[in-house]
Amino acid sequence: MIDDDRRTRPTASNTPQAASREASELDTARATAYADTIDALYAVIADQRGAAAVLSRRVKTVLMIVICVLLVTVAAGVVQTIALTRLARENAVQQQRIEQLMLTQQATLESFFDTDSATVELPNRGNTSASAVNRNSDPAPQSRAAKRAQSKPH
Repeated sequence: MIDDDRRTRPTASNTPQAASREASELDTARATAYADTIDALYAVIADQRGAAAVLSRRVKTVLMIVICVLLVTVAAGVVQTIALTRLARENAVQQQRIEQLMLTQQATLESFFDTDSATVELPNRGNTSASAVNRNSDPAPQSRAAKRAQSKPH
């Protein structure tokens, strides 16, 4: 039985070599696992950097598009404001011309009515000639005063 124990038990000289061999294999396996893990982490970091670069380019592109749209919108607003100002100015000038034309036409019509009423004689009614003289003298100053009042700008 003693011989059996010797066979199953490693000798003192064999134990340190086997332990050192196992330790060295374990250290090698651990070092390999750590190296593989570090390589995998580097690969993940490289992938994330690439994805971040792509995302950064996309964000810059979207930002440039937004800035361009904003500039176009501001430019369109400025152009519309200038156009509206010009139209308002033209409208005011045209309105003044129309008012002046209407005043001129009204004055012309009044002068026609004054001339017509002076030339048309009324039927015989007593003092017709005296009333005709009064009519001829009165309307002319009124029409001149009306013309002056209407020709003044409002």
